[in-house]
Amino acid sequence: MDWNRLVLGGWHMDTRRDTVDGEAKLLVQDLGIQEEVTEIIVYGRRASTCHVLLRPLPETQAKRRLLSLKATHQDKHILKSSGKTAWLTPHKSAQKRLNNRATKYATEFLHTLVGPIDPVRLDVDWNKQILWLDDVRVLAFQASDLRPDGPDTINASSYTDPRSKEEIHFHINMSRLATATQKELPALVQALSDPKIE
Repeated sequence: MDWNRLVLGGWHMDTRRDTVDGEAKLLVQDLGIQEEVTEIIVYGRRASTCHVLLRPLPETQAKRRLLSLKATHQDKHILKSSGKTAWLTPHKSAQKRLNNRATKYATEFLHTLVGPIDPVRLDVDWNKQILWLDDVRVLAFQASDLRPDGPDTINASSYTDPRSKEEIHFHINMSRLATATQKELPALVQALSDPKIE
């Protein structure tokens, strides 16, 4: 995470650079951070986001500043051109964005194995890339993070990123998943070999 770089979004895909830049400057004023901004960057001729470089602070202070901005302004500003709510987030590295896409895929993958899951039952740690169902670890990107109990059946699957073509493996504790969903283990293993995820 780069806590000194704020990413603003909420514009429609392929919005003209001048529109994004102009509305970002107005948004920066609405956020009350114009004195903190050193540069606003819109990549490409058309975009749906922009980057706002903030006056550099040490990581702890920069993180506090950005989290305070999010807490104060999240969902409170509408972009004129899109009519959508502006969002803001710290800049994430390419690896972090890849990990987030893989974790999102793994969450959807889990739904394809067992059907709809009540969101209250499912917990996702996006940083550690671990998924819990009913307080038990059922999926993790590092096999050791599953912390299996004795003879648990652990199977693996993978995510191939459409952007980078990188393949990332994740592991599923099929025994715990069967217990938590009251499904037969052989049926889950069969479903794992033929996932129907887009």
